Parts: sequence; C-alpha cells; structure tokens
Amino acid sequence: MGTIEELSERKLDDRGEILDIFCRLEYIINEIIILNLNVNSREKFLIILDCVDLFSKIKILNNWKILNNRNKEILLCLEEVRNGFAHSWSDREVKYKGIKFAVNLEKFKKDFLYVWHQIIEIYRKHQPNPIELLKSYKKINNTCKSKKGTVGT
Repeated sequence: MGTIEELSERKLDDRGEILDIFCRLEYIINEIIILNLNVNSREKFLIILDCVDLFSKIKILNNWKILNNRNKEILLCLEEVRNGFAHSWSDREVKYKGIKFAVNLEKFKKDFLYVWHQIIEIYRKHQPNPIELLKSYKKINNTCKSKKGTVGT
C-alpha cells in the first residue's frame, strides 16, 4: 500500500486492515521525524520512537509546523479508530467521529486517503532521494508484515 490507488482498493472494514494501514502510516511518520532530526544512529532513535505513541508523534509534527492543524485534527480522529480496534473486544464498540464505524466507514476511508496523501507528500519533501524513498516503501511492507498480530499504542 504505497499509492492512493492501492489504498482505495482495500476494504478497510476489519481490525487487521485498520491496524495494518496505521502501521504503515506510523512508519512514514517515524521517517519524517528521523529526517528532521538528522539522527546519527537511526536504529537507536527508532528504539526511542517505538516508546512514543502515535498521538505524541502527530503533535510533534504539528509543533514543528510540518503538519498543519487540519491534518492534525483529522489524524487524531482517525487514530481513535485505530485505538478502538486495538483495545476493544467488539468491533461494534468502535466509532469514527461519534458514529459507529460500520456506518461511517466511507467517511473514515475518505479522510484516511486524504491524510495518507498528505503524509506521503510531506515525506517526499523531506526525502528527496528516490532510492531512499523506494527503500522505505519496501521497509514499510516488511515492518508491517512482521508486526501483524502485535498491537502498539
């Protein structure tokens, strides 16, 4: 799932799909943070980033003026769905913008596609090297495949 087209073809209607897309989104957000800090030891810094929740990473990007307020607010609403799927017993408990997820799925998908595009564009601005961009795309797939079945916060 690297392109808008690939993402839009996914159903996004179950727990596994939702957690997978957020794994990919968080990977890109981590990359943006690392690129902005010019970190010497990427691996060591990733250990630190793994201890930071997605909410805090979103706030960091907003505080740095990398992510605008509109995108921050959309991401925070989307993250509530991710947390709902990660921490609820039943998918019926999950809501998006106060409406049951199953009823509001199309709005969720539209908002996620919009934010995904925005995050990818931000990443492209910070990672102008196409070879590194391609490597990151491959790492996203490998990282998310290896994390299937695990839940972070």
